[in-house]
Amino acid sequence: GSKHMWPRAQVPPSESYLHQIVLLVLAAKTNFAQNQTDGIKAMSRENYQTAARIFRNLISSANDADNYYYLGQTYCYQNKWDSARIIFQQGIAAYPKGYSNYVGLGKTYLNENKTTDAQAQFDKAKSLCSTKNVVVLEMIADAMTNVDFPQLQNAINLMEQAQGIVDDNKDVLMREGDAYAKMNNGTGQAYNLYLRVLYIDSLDVIARTKIGTIWIEGKQYDLSKPHLEKALKIDSTFGPAWRELAELYYNQGEYDKAEKFYKKYLSLADNNDY
Repeated sequence: GSKHMWPRAQVPPSESYLHQIVLLVLAAKTNFAQNQTDGIKAMSRENYQTAARIFRNLISSANDADNYYYLGQTYCYQNKWDSARIIFQQGIAAYPKGYSNYVGLGKTYLNENKTTDAQAQFDKAKSLCSTKNVVVLEMIADAMTNVDFPQLQNAINLMEQAQGIVDDNKDVLMREGDAYAKMNNGTGQAYNLYLRVLYIDSLDVIARTKIGTIWIEGKQYDLSKPHLEKALKIDSTFGPAWRELAELYYNQGEYDKAEKFYKKYLSLADNNDY
């Protein structure tokens, strides 16, 4: 992935006055029930604190192993691997027959390059599923992609296998695109896979933003801009597209626009208005 000039948003330190205000405001907004979809949506916006809060609430109120898995994932994406492992282990203890937390645990091993331990967990997860279950394959592909010691070709092979089970599944294409995007010389393949997602669903802002990012990394700003602008036209609250647009203008030396769009991104980071 690219090294962003613009850092991802951080929550103010817990002892600060601002943080207390943020928490009060957020608390006032959480009086309505939120479900797994809301949590996953928050994660797709990189709003990991919001997502974690939703999944913690769901763990106490809903009977589903996946809420532990997604909570653990919020920690993985923040590089809090020890916390993630604890959550996955709790999920396995609570739901030994649920497959997702074995995948999560395997991901934490792969992040330490403990490939044998990781594979044992992935195999355990698969043994709890039907051979037609593509979700477990998507989860393993994510684990193989988004770690410090990725196994990108293995992730791609799994998603090719998944495409033999289901046709034109957005999540499968997206996971495979993500693996190619991290590969040397994989950008063209990633682009084609994200484009296939858009053929299935032209309103998919995540795929549009990822295409925009690929063009920024290739310094093809005129090709990037329409995708990012379209993503924001579809959903003006999709923060990562504002951040990429800020990066684009920064790289073009239009610092006023870059700052304006980056502030827009910050205003959407870890807020709770869906």
